[in-house]
Amino acid sequence: MYKVELYARIRRACQVERLSGREAPSRFGVHRNTVREILMFSVSPGYCRKEPTAKPKLAAYTGVIDGILDDDLTRTHRSGPSYNERNRPDLSAVVQWRTALELETTVKKSRFSEEQVIGILKEHEAGTAVEDITRRHGISAGTLYRWKANCGGLEVSDAMRLNALEEENR
Repeated sequence: MYKVELYARIRRACQVERLSGREAPSRFGVHRNTVREILMFSVSPGYCRKEPTAKPKLAAYTGVIDGILDDDLTRTHRSGPSYNERNRPDLSAVVQWRTALELETTVKKSRFSEEQVIGILKEHEAGTAVEDITRRHGISAGTLYRWKANCGGLEVSDAMRLNALEEENR
């Protein structure tokens, strides 16, 4: 453990005289990690005061302050419902909960019909730049390539037939 005087000299050299954290270890003969810790903490570890702390300026009023604090502890702070109780939503008006089966079968609707998707893919196959297609239709390039992987090469009639078969199998 280092003395408080060395601790103060290192802090002064680094913070007031702007000695770098790399120069301080060689100048004071301590390890660089020690200098880093000295700069992180304002008081050395294990430091004990030699004289008692100064009395606070409110010393004359400590009896009054203690009385107020004791009175606060005996009082109940809440006279009404808590914040969460006041702002809890009314669940009585909530529509019926969906069953687990309904949640499984619920699928997000696409903004584009399958005919529109196939039309966009035909534009891409015709040689239109991906940036132009994505900008015009408001989709991302990833969406375009996902559609191409799923529906690439399909005609509108094939897609309709595929949908009919999927409905039949449900």
